[in-house]
Amino acid sequence: NIPSVSSIAQTWILTQRSWKSQIRDKSIMYVRTFAAIFVSALLGVIFFHSSDSDDNLVNSSLFLLCCFSLLALPSISKYIDLRILFQREHSSNYYNTFPFFISNIIVETPILLFTVILYGSIAYVMIGYYKSFTHCIFFILIVLIVIEICYSVCQFIGSFVSNVNSAIALYVLFILYSLLLGGFIIQKKNLPKQLWFLLNTSYFYYGFASIIINEFEDRGDFGQHVIDGFSLTGQNKYYCFYFLLIVWIILNIIQ
Repeated sequence: NIPSVSSIAQTWILTQRSWKSQIRDKSIMYVRTFAAIFVSALLGVIFFHSSDSDDNLVNSSLFLLCCFSLLALPSISKYIDLRILFQREHSSNYYNTFPFFISNIIVETPILLFTVILYGSIAYVMIGYYKSFTHCIFFILIVLIVIEICYSVCQFIGSFVSNVNSAIALYVLFILYSLLLGGFIIQKKNLPKQLWFLLNTSYFYYGFASIIINEFEDRGDFGQHVIDGFSLTGQNKYYCFYFLLIVWIILNIIQ
């Protein structure tokens, strides 16, 4: 049997339901917005106008990525509940897989985009990152795609793990692995050449590399020294972004 309505109608109905589910408990949206403002403002105060300090610029960039990676953690229980709901309704032929997938993206992406723009813009101005509109936009895009990957990983784990504690443990393991091979705790030049390929398995490496290159590529010799120090010479920030985008697409396809 197949659903009696078209895929477009399924997507519209599911989008409406997902949106109502999101706004039913407004406290969650308020908490997410407050957390974004608070963390970005706190980060801005701590690293206020650090444009002349490469250590502060690097450390603040690192914290930004780590913070968003951890903020995705509470969503695991939600995705486990969604999977149970999807399996029950899909098995009854209420709708197909694709409309369910698209409706969730339609609802969640604008909310996440608003949070990232708010969070990233406040931090970008207060910390004193490179003063360029295009650099700021690229910075926000990288933060957005990194957090999208984290949410997709949470959703992927929730698609086959029923126990919340087990799912959280797997996600923490994934984050620790990605951080360890992120290119800043252990730099590429300090790794045996036989293990360099492991950096390609860390989303954090490409996120961190793209932000560092974006921040320092136009700062002359001072910036090039920082890029060289992280063994990112010859790396292209747009390549890093496209790589992250492909990872996000693949994660959504295999769920």
